[in-house]
Amino acid sequence: MISKVEEMTRKPAFIRTIPALLAALFLVPGPAWACRSGVADGEVTVDGRSIAWKVRQLDWQRNHLVYKHVGEPTYGPDGGLGGLVRYAYVAMIDPNPDQAVPPGNEVRQGLNTAGLTCSHNAMSQSQNWGWPNSHFLANMSAISEVHDYIENRGITPGSFYFLNDADNYAALWELHDSADRSDGKGRQRFRYATTETTRDAQFITISGGVEDGRVVNRSGFAVRANTGHYSGNGNTSFGDGADTPGTTEFVTDQIARNKAALLNLGRYGGLTVKTLFQGMIGHTGATDEYDFVREFNPSTTVGATAVHGVLPGEDPRLSTMWTALGHTDFSIAVPVWAVVTDLPNTMDNEDNGCFAHIVGGNSSGGGLYNSGLGATHVQARTLPMESNFFDTVLDELLPHWRTQDWSGAAAVARITGEMTRVENQMAADAYSLLECLLNGDSNNHAPIESFISAYSATRYTVTFNGTEADSDGTIVSRSWNYGDGQPPDALGLHTYLEDGTYLVSFTVTDDDGVSYTDWEFVTVGRRDLSGQLHNCR
Repeated sequence: MISKVEEMTRKPAFIRTIPALLAALFLVPGPAWACRSGVADGEVTVDGRSIAWKVRQLDWQRNHLVYKHVGEPTYGPDGGLGGLVRYAYVAMIDPNPDQAVPPGNEVRQGLNTAGLTCSHNAMSQSQNWGWPNSHFLANMSAISEVHDYIENRGITPGSFYFLNDADNYAALWELHDSADRSDGKGRQRFRYATTETTRDAQFITISGGVEDGRVVNRSGFAVRANTGHYSGNGNTSFGDGADTPGTTEFVTDQIARNKAALLNLGRYGGLTVKTLFQGMIGHTGATDEYDFVREFNPSTTVGATAVHGVLPGEDPRLSTMWTALGHTDFSIAVPVWAVVTDLPNTMDNEDNGCFAHIVGGNSSGGGLYNSGLGATHVQARTLPMESNFFDTVLDELLPHWRTQDWSGAAAVARITGEMTRVENQMAADAYSLLECLLNGDSNNHAPIESFISAYSATRYTVTFNGTEADSDGTIVSRSWNYGDGQPPDALGLHTYLEDGTYLVSFTVTDDDGVSYTDWEFVTVGRRDLSGQLHNCR
């Protein structure tokens, strides 16, 4: 079971200090395939929900998503049948030909319907790194189960495993290739709990270890690249190489810049899934040094995920896996949920017509990465759309879904349907912009629209008003989806058949084929809204 030191003491957001928001990011200058991952518990995130993230770097660029349904077969590390999926899950995979397990089971990072997140970094070139992830996601619902499995059965050595779960726990395991344990349980393996008390004394030296009169520490985080720390007491050792002789764990200039970046996250808004991808840029265009995902990205970056967890008592199916496929400097993060079985067709394959193809990267060739446009040019056009995705999901959709009763089948079907619409439409909007930048007008900006108001003329008939603009072209189509299963249209006038709260979306498309969508919940029928104008934005 999880030790007492892993249990969190909740704190209101307004008393979380800058030191508690600071983390160290370890960058390995040696291997080109070094990944950067981490977990943060609710003590150091703005909304108190844990986050687990991974920036993946390797030679296989065509990463994509796969969905596994309850009852599908699972496989062991040798490729043999291992049972049936208990918890449906969505995961990022790649077509690595060296894996023994069948295609679609070499999971790099993923999220299941129980709210368990698993990802890993490799410390060696051992095969089947991804098999344990698929096993955990298919069969387990909490970090405590993963802990028991690792301690009593052991898994592939030479890796780190990063996890968070629906109980708001966050931790990582470090599994070594050599050096057997003294208790006879096989190779050395250590758990690093984000709230381990011994971590409070592990200072990161900024301004002599003191900032604004307070000692800077990183309690609440556990982060790694691809170098082990080999410490049996939960501490994280610093210095050159730790247990990997001859490998310098971080470069002074890089780690100093990362310290400054995360310190500024603490000062100017805190740690969220949005700031991991975008830092504090807002809608200004180009990224800056305050983000994690897009800072210091080498040519081998193939994608990134950041899973935003839930608070205890919230439905675990609300956990959200923000996913950017292809080189993250040229991609757009899209929200993905484990209950959405109908994956966007631009994210569930590695061929032409998928994100990884249109974004590209160093090894795969082609795509925006190799277009010569440059990251600054592309991000000035992509990041405003991505920012809108984050704001819509974090500020509007998730707060509403958290208030809903998930106990009934009808409610679950309705919310799952809404999530499916959002995931697929946001993926379509993002892909339309990326495809235009690569194959159409490389200077194009997405159109801007706003779902302004809803006016109820009768109990069930609603008039919707939207405005739109395209700074470098014209709007050629408009589409309202009224959220009740009736066909979308361009009218903005709709009669509902029954009382309820509906997720309404308004999509506009410009003359370059780029679409942009706004979303709003609208309640009708429960009271007479005649003559009332409801401003939605």
